[in-house]
Amino acid sequence: MANAVYQVNQLRIVSGEEILKVYKDSNNATGNVLSRSFCSNCSSPLFITNSLNKDMLTVTSGTMDLGPSKSDWAPEVEVFCKGRREWIPPVEGTTSCNEVELFK
Repeated sequence: MANAVYQVNQLRIVSGEEILKVYKDSNNATGNVLSRSFCSNCSSPLFITNSLNKDMLTVTSGTMDLGPSKSDWAPEVEVFCKGRREWIPPVEGTTSCNEVELFK
């Protein structure tokens, strides 16, 4: 799943906030509580906040309106690279993080 990381104050929910639900996940690689927000109608994951870094959130990139210049959204960092499937090549030109060091 491709995600984008932002400061919490950069997120703006345009519509549908009343149908958001949150799942508190403590069974994950970080050991922190992840608040996973999702659509209660279709169960699509939308964004995640982390109990350790309350100022940051991770947004599922497929949910964002990228606007006319999609080339501005090129990846800069790859995380959880140690779990990459052997048939998926590294993303050229990105910084690689094997585990969750970006979120600690």
